[in-house]
Amino acid sequence: MIGEERFHEISDQVLRYSQGDQTEILLLGEESNLTRFANSEIHQNVSLSNHLLIIRSAFGKKIGTSVTNRFEKEFLKRAVERSHEIAKLQPENPDFHSFPEPKGFQEIPIYFEKTHLYSPEERAEGVKRIVEEARKRGFRAFGAFTTGASEVAVANSLNLFSYAKGTDAFLNTILMADSGSGYAQSASRDVRKINVEEVTRSALLKAERSQNPVEVEPGEYEVVLEEYAVSTLLNFLGFMGL
Repeated sequence: MIGEERFHEISDQVLRYSQGDQTEILLLGEESNLTRFANSEIHQNVSLSNHLLIIRSAFGKKIGTSVTNRFEKEFLKRAVERSHEIAKLQPENPDFHSFPEPKGFQEIPIYFEKTHLYSPEERAEGVKRIVEEARKRGFRAFGAFTTGASEVAVANSLNLFSYAKGTDAFLNTILMADSGSGYAQSASRDVRKINVEEVTRSALLKAERSQNPVEVEPGEYEVVLEEYAVSTLLNFLGFMGL
């Protein structure tokens, strides 16, 4: 994580380099850790850390944008200069009036240190509990357990400054046998609220009920969708329809 203090230093440096009428700096940071399992064995354990700095320079109504993930002074200066060059090549945006001025922001308690520091061994322990219970019932376990943290911050030449950070944890599993499977998941900002046993029980119940399916004649049938299915449909509708 870059952190609020370091972002202050970075944004101040960018503002010193900028020659635009107005300048905006946006930080998007992510740290993500994943443990994936298939056929009742962990086969992937990866960590990702990436931070992007998006700089917008305005000259009148012309705006140029550049992006960098290197925060040393020479790279910051180069990114600022690139945003200047791009701005001067842009047509004027008649809808642009100004970047935002300072205002009060409400802090949202979505960061949990336990989630941020959750170790690979702790994720593996959760996976182990799923796998052991699945094997007892004759199922193979597939799924993923992810934990991570993110941060977003914005500053501009009008003295606006805001910083926030949050965490997330997500567990999903599919328990499968030869003729059916069951799915369950859980998500929370606080990894301590991920109930591995409840996720396992839910997936097992559906897996056992789905065994030995029978064929039905083609036709129209009323279908009751589970919450996971409804949320997936709404998610795609949001991306593609709205």
